[in-house]
Amino acid sequence: MNRKSFSLAALSLLTIAIASCTADEDIRTLETGAADNNAIVFSVENAAAERSASTRDMSTSVTDFKVSALDRGSEYFSTPMSVFSTGSNWTSTDKTYWPTDRALTFVAFVDSNPNGNSFEIADGAASFADYEVPSNVADQSDLMYAVAKDVSKGTSNGSVSLRFRHSLAQVSFTAQNNSPVYESIEILSVELGGVKGNGTYTFPQGSTNAGSKGEWKIAENASDRSFTIDNLSVTLGACGSSCNGEKVSISSASRAESGNVMYMIPQEAGEDAYIKVKSRKTLKDVPGASYESEDIIPISGEWKEGQRYNYNIAWNATPITFNVKVADFREVSASIND
Repeated sequence: MNRKSFSLAALSLLTIAIASCTADEDIRTLETGAADNNAIVFSVENAAAERSASTRDMSTSVTDFKVSALDRGSEYFSTPMSVFSTGSNWTSTDKTYWPTDRALTFVAFVDSNPNGNSFEIADGAASFADYEVPSNVADQSDLMYAVAKDVSKGTSNGSVSLRFRHSLAQVSFTAQNNSPVYESIEILSVELGGVKGNGTYTFPQGSTNAGSKGEWKIAENASDRSFTIDNLSVTLGACGSSCNGEKVSISSASRAESGNVMYMIPQEAGEDAYIKVKSRKTLKDVPGASYESEDIIPISGEWKEGQRYNYNIAWNATPITFNVKVADFREVSASIND
């Protein structure tokens, strides 16, 4: 656990991270007279028990993914195969077969953005190449990946186990009115700015089953960008006699489809990184009096892949401290079997 503390006058952030080819000839030969038990079939293990913690509602399990395979550095499939859930079974868009005399390396990925097309294989390595975080927060995607290295039907009894990992950091928000000054605070928008949104993620050479991770490289020409959650209308009531207001989720499941969860490239937040909150405040001592304002709070620290960072935006009457806690996302297991 990392802990940092400093004082702010009236507005605070509490951050909690939870988490975090030549093979074509072989395919034709096998298809000609191969028995069906030599086909590579897809299934998912323990989907209900091991859920992705970083989908938009933070609980939904993986329902589809794409998978490719490498055969001695070349692609074994001409294009990645789509695999999707059909009840308790998994179905692939194409059928292909195990080679008879060698192992394959499988690379799989999940990209929930319908316009996502950054996955590529070049020089025997898989990556999310030249990835750009969508400006529209609702289009941002939880990029997940899995690698199973050197797997053959003989050594695995026809089964290929995949453990998916999250390549991005997730950013979510909650808010509190702890101030005796305000009868209510209506949050209109939240902006995250001064961060990089372009880079390339190279998949690991080892298996994710064994804990291998890939690596992000921020694009050299990447400029600072901002991402905004608009039209929120999240209202914080009066804080009561104790002035310990209710913590209200801005990124809850009920608001998930509005794109209130962000997926950011892991990075060290620079000196220009900030969160800006636009709100409408109603004063207690002046009934009916309200005004709109923008509060800008600098942020710092490092975002890591596979970790969730929840920023609690709190209006306070006295200075407070800033604490950081870090934990990993749960991973998702899948298998490819005969």
